[in-house]
Amino acid sequence: PPRLQPATAKAVQSSSAEEPEQRPKAAEPAKAKPSQASAAPIPETPAEAKAKAEEVQVRGEAPTQASKKADKAIFGDSLEYKGVPSVRGATTTVKVEFTPTIGMVPSRGSHDTEYYHQSRYKPKNLEDTPAHWKDTGDRLYRQHNWKGACDAYCEALKRDPACLSAVCNRAACWLRLHSYSRAIEDSSLALNMISNSPASSCTAEKYRYMMTKMLVRRGTAHVWDGDLLSGLNDYNTALGYKVEGSVDIAVDLEAIEEAVRARGLAAQRELTEAQKLRMEGDKQYHVNELEGALVCYTSCLELDPEQWCCRANRVACLLMMRRFEEAVSD
Repeated sequence: PPRLQPATAKAVQSSSAEEPEQRPKAAEPAKAKPSQASAAPIPETPAEAKAKAEEVQVRGEAPTQASKKADKAIFGDSLEYKGVPSVRGATTTVKVEFTPTIGMVPSRGSHDTEYYHQSRYKPKNLEDTPAHWKDTGDRLYRQHNWKGACDAYCEALKRDPACLSAVCNRAACWLRLHSYSRAIEDSSLALNMISNSPASSCTAEKYRYMMTKMLVRRGTAHVWDGDLLSGLNDYNTALGYKVEGSVDIAVDLEAIEEAVRARGLAAQRELTEAQKLRMEGDKQYHVNELEGALVCYTSCLELDPEQWCCRANRVACLLMMRRFEEAVSD
């Protein structure tokens, strides 16, 4: 710059010194804030985004834009966000109701249940099961609707021919309907099913009870059908099982014997000695007197070697007595 005069330089110097007093000091310029449009957010790592999304779900909050962005950051643009339901509280009581299972048969024995599960018949619904029709027959029988109960038991046996309780109850229906020949057939079928049932399927007491019940039903059908001698034999066998209610069986047996004597049939009903021994052996076997039963069966076979039922029963005695070699021989 050009050299100033001393006076002018002094004026400029004093003017500069007095300047702070004459005008306020200018404020320091503020730092410029970046606009929202131009600001670049700090990117989150995928792990942080995932943790944030899980925290939102745990709190049970509704899905927000932030959670959607977090899901997008984790899973990419292909994710279709459907929202996450809130977590059930710790004190919530949940009531569980079970759907009825097709194939349950509570009204039958364990061996019948096992046979049913192995059978080829597959029910379509709960009303199509043998147990449903058997229960329907029981209800109709209690209402004295004998024909309807008999039809229901027939439907149960169509679906499961091994339903023992349906066979036994249908025999009772035939008795009520005065169809004695059919009652005899069903009673005989039930007796065969009971005799061939596995020993583990029922107790000895239940076995004696079932045999007694079906023998009495078959004997009643024989008597009402006019065959007194066959009915008398069934009642005699039933009385030998000595179950509860044997007193009533004895009373009926006396009435049948009196009717037999009145008709002059007493001479016809004489049993052979072999038959008497076999019946006595059956009585001993069912009260678990194996030694006595074995003696009776052996004596019977000595008199009549063709008594194959007696020989089979002797095998059963030998098995229970663990005399296996003799059982194999028989």
